[in-house]
Amino acid sequence: MSGFLEKSHQNLAAAKSMIEEKGLFTSSVSRSYYALMQNMFHHLFFTLPNDYEQYKVDAENKGSHIAAFQMLQDHIKCTNDEYKWLKDAFFSLKSLREKADYSDKLIAAKEAGKGYDKAADLMIFLDKKPFIR
Repeated sequence: MSGFLEKSHQNLAAAKSMIEEKGLFTSSVSRSYYALMQNMFHHLFFTLPNDYEQYKVDAENKGSHIAAFQMLQDHIKCTNDEYKWLKDAFFSLKSLREKADYSDKLIAAKEAGKGYDKAADLMIFLDKKPFIR
């Protein structure tokens, strides 16, 4: 198991614990989001033969998370509906994470739960979908 995949599992478990046991809804959103990002990095650099140097160049121009998402989406075999869902879910979770981290607003339990569910669903999707190499 790659370090990215292990960190992904740990962050998703931490997000769940923060929501269900500790009531740390706002903080849980970042853990959910980064669980997904680390899952994406695992697939980019361990499942697929992507060039880390090219990723760094793309990340400098687009931002690291957008660059990773765009590199990954180029390799996923999915229908148009699945692609739309993937893109909408990713950007929705990214937006929630930005709200949690950069605004003065707190995240409610229901919203945190939706963020966790999105991250978990996206990770399951990526783990099960075939990739084009």
